[in-house]
Amino acid sequence: MKQNENKNINWITMMTMFMEFMTLQNEYNAHRIKEYKEWEDKDCMCDLCNQAIIQSSEELDPNFGEDFRGEWE
Repeated sequence: MKQNENKNINWITMMTMFMEFMTLQNEYNAHRIKEYKEWEDKDCMCDLCNQAIIQSSEELDPNFGEDFRGEWE
């Protein structure tokens, strides 16, 4: 019986540690999201920030320059 009780205690300890880890991971992610939102300045209208905005093309077939080559070629 003693060995069976030790396995149950180890299992409970492991699950408790996992739950604590997940709680800390969620807190860490919430902190990172908060820091990112503070860092990201959405009101900036400078040219460097505007260049980072992704724009879609109206073309049906996107074209790449002749110098563009991928590893697949």
